[in-house]
Amino acid sequence: MGAGKKSAKAELRAVCLRRRGELTDAEVKAHSSRIQQRLMALSEYEAAHAIHTYVDAVPGEVKTRDFVRLSLAQGKRIAVPWVPASAGGPFRSAEIGALAELAPGPWGLLQPPEKEAVWVDDLADGFDLVVVPGVAFDLRGHRIGHGGGFYDRVLYCTQAYKVGLVYGELLLEEIPNEPHDIPVDAVVTESATHICQRRQA
Repeated sequence: MGAGKKSAKAELRAVCLRRRGELTDAEVKAHSSRIQQRLMALSEYEAAHAIHTYVDAVPGEVKTRDFVRLSLAQGKRIAVPWVPASAGGPFRSAEIGALAELAPGPWGLLQPPEKEAVWVDDLADGFDLVVVPGVAFDLRGHRIGHGGGFYDRVLYCTQAYKVGLVYGELLLEEIPNEPHDIPVDAVVTESATHICQRRQA
């Protein structure tokens, strides 16, 4: 990404994080509940057997724990991101059977302890729904993350249906992007589900 777009995206990230930080705990809880309900109403969710999703840990982030609990109770496979403690180590994914298996990891993320992790390193094999966090999304499915790059890798390597979760006030008209950026297929807010693009055959 060019220097100008990087700078614009960094400035937009800071603005959106401030706006998200102004939400009260009650608003985060209520909005997250509605977002999770809308997510589970998607036909792609109903048809999914295996799902890759984040587990909320960052303050203000759209909560997903009820979604994870209910999905596991329905017998769906769930995998979560796994971040190495040492800089430069590989980002990976691990399958879980319960939220109780998770512990705080780098950046405060919830993930299985390394020695107990059940690795899922080929997201192209078997996963049919990916739930993506973001500081903001736009109407075409492009996103602003926290800058770590994990989900850029995930979006690039999977053909699964990709859904972004975000508060309605952080669904923007347009986010700076590059031609190689992979958008999500849908964005779910507390008030609507936005289909972002026609999926390619």
